[in-house]
Amino acid sequence: MARFLWNSRPAAICADNPAVEVVPGDPAIGSLHRRLLPTLGMALGEMFDFETLRNACHDEKRWTFFFVAAPLKIPGGLGSPGNALAIL
Repeated sequence: MARFLWNSRPAAICADNPAVEVVPGDPAIGSLHRRLLPTLGMALGEMFDFETLRNACHDEKRWTFFFVAAPLKIPGGLGSPGNALAIL
């Protein structure tokens, strides 16, 4: 999956589960997090509410939108809520 994502060149990975990958993982395969975050520098977004986004797109009859996520400014922080927003 890490190779596929690298070759596909996404700006970020967004998922509706708490870890972006299956939990518990397979120790023989290793963690996708350990490949994507430090090695490939990809941003990961977890716990997105795609159902609400789908409903809003359906109501507006639009399936394209501007997506932005600005992390909280926490000096020395290693992670942050994304403050994600989809603008239809």
